This record gives sequence, C-alpha cells and structure tokens, in this order.
Amino acid sequence: MTSEETGFKCDECGKEFNDSINLNRHIKQAHKDKFKCSICGKGFSSKLGLAGHLQKHEAKKRKAITVSQIEDLINNYNGEPASHWAHTFKVTTSQINKVFNLIKNVEKTDDIMPPLLPRTIEEKVALVLSRKGLKIKS
Repeated sequence: MTSEETGFKCDECGKEFNDSINLNRHIKQAHKDKFKCSICGKGFSSKLGLAGHLQKHEAKKRKAITVSQIEDLINNYNGEPASHWAHTFKVTTSQINKVFNLIKNVEKTDDIMPPLLPRTIEEKVALVLSRKGLKIKS
C-alpha cells in the first residue's frame, strides 16, 4: 500500500481510500483469498463466493437427461419443483423445465413410435409419451 497526497491507494487494483483502515479492510476483503476451490484452486475472500463458484463446477458435471429419467419423472411427478428432479437426476433445472413444458400439451394417439436412438430432449419425451399412448399436440 502506498500513501499519496489524495489518500491511500491499493497497489493491486489502484482503488483509493481516505485512510489506512479502509485500505486495509479493502485489501483483506478484495484481495486475500481465504477460501480456495479444491477443484481448480481459485481463491475467494468469502465462503459465499466459494459456494457460488462450486455450483458452477457442479453444473459442469451434470449430464443430459436420459429416456429412463424422463419416464421416472412422468411416472412419479407429484408437484415437486424442477430443482428437486434436477438434483435427483444430476441434470440441469433447464432440462427438467423443458420436459415439463413439453408434457403440458399432450393428446392420445394410436401411433407407435419406431425404435430410435433419441438425442434431443424433445425426442426423448416423445418416445416416453408414445409408450403411454400419448403424443405432443401439433
């Protein structure tokens, strides 16, 4: 830290303060990494900052929702929020919400879907619904 005519300046970021107390507080809060990420080593000045960062790592671990998970969701849904199912299946909440949106608008059908390897969430939901004699309304 350096003392200048206008006050006290942080050597790391250049921010200026009126006194050394505020400068020292700033350095401790902004530049001292008390909490380290065990995955990548990035440092944070607070537990909250580290917790938010760890959620990003967790999201990267999440995989695409499977046909069997969609089937479980449709068969066992009882009003739980999307976050519950995302945690249960280790997928993203946006994938669960997409399934919810697709199954809102279904109708009976006699069409049997041919066996296929569904890749998109829409294809996976369509396959599960067809097993139940349902399809998404056009």
